[in-house]
Amino acid sequence: MALKRRHLEQLLLVVRGILLSLSAIKATSQITKPGCLESCGSISIPYPFGISKGCYIDESFLVICNRSFNPPKLFFPQSDVPIISNISLDDGELRVASPISRSCYDELGNLTTTPHQSDKLMITKSRFPLSTQNKFTAVGCDTLGIIQGGTSGRNYTTACATICNQLDDVTNSTCEGVGCCQMSIPDGVIDYFISASGLTNNHTDVHSFNPCSFSFVAEDYNFSSLDFLSLRNRDTVPVVLDWSVGNETCEIAEQHMSSYACTAANSECLNSSNAGGYRCRCSQGYHGNPYLLDGCRDLDECESNPNPCVHEATCKNLIGSFTCLCPKCYEGDGKRNGTGTGCTKIGRKDQTSSRLGIALELEGLTKEMHPWRQHDLLRSEEAEYLLKPFDVSEDDHGASCSIITAGFDGMKII
Repeated sequence: MALKRRHLEQLLLVVRGILLSLSAIKATSQITKPGCLESCGSISIPYPFGISKGCYIDESFLVICNRSFNPPKLFFPQSDVPIISNISLDDGELRVASPISRSCYDELGNLTTTPHQSDKLMITKSRFPLSTQNKFTAVGCDTLGIIQGGTSGRNYTTACATICNQLDDVTNSTCEGVGCCQMSIPDGVIDYFISASGLTNNHTDVHSFNPCSFSFVAEDYNFSSLDFLSLRNRDTVPVVLDWSVGNETCEIAEQHMSSYACTAANSECLNSSNAGGYRCRCSQGYHGNPYLLDGCRDLDECESNPNPCVHEATCKNLIGSFTCLCPKCYEGDGKRNGTGTGCTKIGRKDQTSSRLGIALELEGLTKEMHPWRQHDLLRSEEAEYLLKPFDVSEDDHGASCSIITAGFDGMKII
C-alpha cells in the first residue's frame, strides 16, 4: 500500500510539472510570426519588424542583424546607425545611436580635430522621424551648434550658442545658454547634419577647463560641467525615433481590413501625429503584440507586485479586467488609494455612530444620557438590547455583520 501511495505521489508530481510547463508556454509573449528570428544580440525584433521575407509587414520594417559584431548589432538596411534598445510596441518608439559632433582646440586656439569629427551626418536610411522628445543640444563655454535637416519636404535649420567665462558661471542640470543650450526638434525630421565650433576665440580663454565644443541630438540629456571633458570620450548618445504603419489615418485604414495592421482581437488603433500613418496597441486589460492575429492576451493584474488591491482585499483576475474582494464584514471596492475606495469595516467611524444615533433618537434619547439600566427613560429590555451586539447589515458576501456594544460601562456611547 505504501509503495502504491509513493507511486501515486510521484505521478502527481509529474502531472503537476507538465501542467506548469504548459502554463509557462501559454504565458510566453508572442512577438514575432512563427519561424521568425525574435532577437539580434540583446535587441528583440517584434513584428511588424523582421529580418527575412514574410517576417516584416513591409520593406520599411526590414532590419539587418549584423553578426560580425560581438554581440550582433541591429541596423536598418544600408545604414551604419545601430538600433540600441528594444523596439517598443506600446509607445511606437525605437532608439538608435546618434553621433556627437566635436571641435577641440589647443591652448593657442589651433583646431586639433578633423572635419569628420566636427561635422556629423545622421542617416538611418529609414522613414521614421526623430521623436519630439529629443532636443538639439550644444555644450561648451565658447560654442556654436548648428543642425540642418528635412521635415515634410521643407528644409529645417536652427542653431544655439553658449558662452561662459569661468567654470563657476555654470549651473548643473540646466541648459539655458551658460555652458549648455538646447533647441526643440519639430515634427517630421528624419536625417540631419550637425556641427560644433568655437564661437569667439576658439576656446583660448576657457581652454583650461573646456577645450572642446560639442553638439548632438539626444533624449533626456542632463547637463553637468563634468561633460566639458567627459564628452571627449563618447562618440554617440541615444536618440528616439517614432515609428508607425502606413500613411493612412485609423479611420481610413479600418475601411481596408485586408491591409489593416491591427489584426489582434482586443486591440485598438491610434493615429500618429509625427510619423504619419497609425500604430496599434492592445486594449486596456490586455498585453502583447497587437499586430499579430492572437497577439493581445489577458493581462493578469493580480500578478503585479504590488497588485492593485489593498492588503485586506483578495485580487481576482477577470478577462480584460480584475476585481478586488473585501473580506467578510468589510465593504468597498478593495482598490488602492487613487483608484478606489479600499475596504472599510462595516459599522466603523461615521457609519456606526449614525446608525446607533438613529436607534437612540427613535427612543427619544440624547447622547448625554446616564447609565442605561438606571435611567427612568429606558425599560430594562431596551437597555439589554443596546448592550447586546447591534445587527447592522449584510456585507458583500451576504454575511450578517454586527457592531459589538457589550462590555461598555454605563457612561459610554458608541
